[in-house]
Amino acid sequence: MHRGGLRLAAADGTRVWRKAQSLLDSEHVRRAIGEVSVPYGVCQEPSNVAAGGQSCPIRFRCVGCDHFRTDVSYLPDLQAYLADLLRSRERLRRRLIWLVFGSR
Repeated sequence: MHRGGLRLAAADGTRVWRKAQSLLDSEHVRRAIGEVSVPYGVCQEPSNVAAGGQSCPIRFRCVGCDHFRTDVSYLPDLQAYLADLLRSRERLRRRLIWLVFGSR
Protein backbone atom coordinates (compact mmCIF):
# COMPACT_ATOMS: atom_id res chain seq x y z
CA MET A 1 0.00 0.00 0.00
CA HIS A 2 1.14 3.50 -0.60
CA ARG A 3 0.43 5.55 2.50
CA GLY A 4 2.79 8.27 3.60
CA GLY A 5 5.63 7.04 1.41
CA LEU A 6 5.27 3.39 2.45
CA ARG A 7 4.90 0.81 -0.30
CA LEU A 8 4.30 -2.87 0.23
CA ALA A 9 6.32 -5.16 -2.00
CA ALA A 10 6.13 -8.84 -2.82
CA ALA A 11 9.03 -11.13 -1.96
CA ASP A 12 10.58 -10.56 -5.38
CA GLY A 13 10.48 -6.79 -4.86
CA THR A 14 7.52 -5.95 -7.12
CA ARG A 15 5.02 -3.44 -5.89
CA VAL A 16 1.71 -5.02 -4.98
CA TRP A 17 -0.44 -1.95 -4.29
CA ARG A 18 -1.69 -1.82 -7.87
CA LYS A 19 -2.75 -5.46 -7.64
CA ALA A 20 -4.44 -4.90 -4.28
CA GLN A 21 -6.20 -1.77 -5.58
CA SER A 22 -7.37 -3.69 -8.65
CA LEU A 23 -8.78 -6.46 -6.46
CA LEU A 24 -10.51 -3.91 -4.23
CA ASP A 25 -12.03 -2.13 -7.24
CA SER A 26 -13.28 -5.41 -8.73
CA GLU A 27 -14.81 -6.37 -5.36
CA HIS A 28 -16.75 -3.11 -5.27
CA VAL A 29 -18.02 -3.74 -8.81
CA ARG A 30 -18.90 -7.35 -7.99
CA ARG A 31 -20.92 -6.30 -4.97
CA ALA A 32 -22.70 -3.51 -6.85
CA ILE A 33 -23.85 -5.85 -9.62
CA GLY A 34 -25.88 -7.96 -7.19
CA GLU A 35 -27.94 -5.17 -5.64
CA VAL A 36 -30.46 -2.44 -6.41
CA SER A 37 -31.00 0.84 -4.61
CA VAL A 38 -33.98 1.09 -2.29
CA PRO A 39 -34.95 3.72 0.29
CA TYR A 40 -32.33 3.84 3.06
CA GLY A 41 -29.98 1.28 1.46
CA VAL A 42 -29.73 -1.52 -1.10
CA CYS A 43 -31.61 -4.76 -1.82
CA GLN A 44 -29.78 -8.00 -2.58
CA GLU A 45 -32.84 -10.24 -3.10
CA PRO A 46 -31.99 -12.15 -6.32
CA SER A 47 -35.35 -11.97 -8.12
CA ASN A 48 -35.71 -8.28 -7.26
CA VAL A 49 -32.17 -7.54 -8.47
CA ALA A 50 -32.81 -9.45 -11.72
CA ALA A 51 -35.98 -7.37 -12.24
CA GLY A 52 -34.17 -4.10 -11.62
CA GLY A 53 -35.94 -3.47 -8.32
CA GLN A 54 -39.45 -4.06 -9.69
CA SER A 55 -40.13 -7.54 -8.28
CA CYS A 56 -39.90 -7.29 -4.49
CA PRO A 57 -42.07 -9.89 -2.71
CA ILE A 58 -42.47 -7.66 0.38
CA ARG A 59 -42.72 -4.27 -1.34
CA PHE A 60 -41.97 -1.16 0.76
CA ARG A 61 -40.88 -3.09 3.87
CA CYS A 62 -37.16 -3.17 3.12
CA VAL A 63 -35.92 -2.38 6.63
CA GLY A 64 -37.34 -5.65 7.98
CA CYS A 65 -36.05 -7.82 5.10
CA ASP A 66 -33.01 -10.13 5.35
CA HIS A 67 -31.88 -9.00 1.87
CA PHE A 68 -31.74 -5.33 2.87
CA ARG A 69 -28.34 -3.71 3.51
CA THR A 70 -27.60 -0.22 4.73
CA ASP A 71 -24.66 1.76 6.04
CA VAL A 72 -23.95 4.61 8.42
CA SER A 73 -24.56 7.23 5.72
CA TYR A 74 -28.30 6.49 6.01
CA LEU A 75 -28.36 6.81 9.82
CA PRO A 76 -30.00 10.29 10.00
CA ASP A 77 -32.73 9.18 7.57
CA LEU A 78 -33.29 5.93 9.46
CA GLN A 79 -33.53 7.79 12.77
CA ALA A 80 -36.11 10.18 11.27
CA TYR A 81 -38.04 7.19 9.87
CA LEU A 82 -38.03 5.51 13.29
CA ALA A 83 -39.22 8.70 14.99
CA ASP A 84 -42.05 8.97 12.45
CA LEU A 85 -43.08 5.34 13.06
CA LEU A 86 -43.08 5.88 16.82
CA ARG A 87 -45.23 9.03 16.46
CA SER A 88 -47.68 7.11 14.27
CA ARG A 89 -47.84 4.26 16.77
CA GLU A 90 -48.53 6.65 19.63
CA ARG A 91 -51.22 8.46 17.62
CA LEU A 92 -52.91 5.11 16.82
CA ARG A 93 -52.65 3.97 20.44
CA ARG A 94 -54.37 7.16 21.66
CA ARG A 95 -57.08 6.80 19.01
CA LEU A 96 -57.69 3.17 19.94
CA ILE A 97 -57.97 4.03 23.64
CA TRP A 98 -60.47 6.77 22.79
CA LEU A 99 -62.50 4.39 20.60
CA VAL A 100 -62.59 1.66 23.24
CA PHE A 101 -63.02 3.70 26.42
CA GLY A 102 -63.98 7.18 25.33
CA SER A 103 -67.09 6.35 23.32
CA ARG A 104 -69.00 4.92 26.30
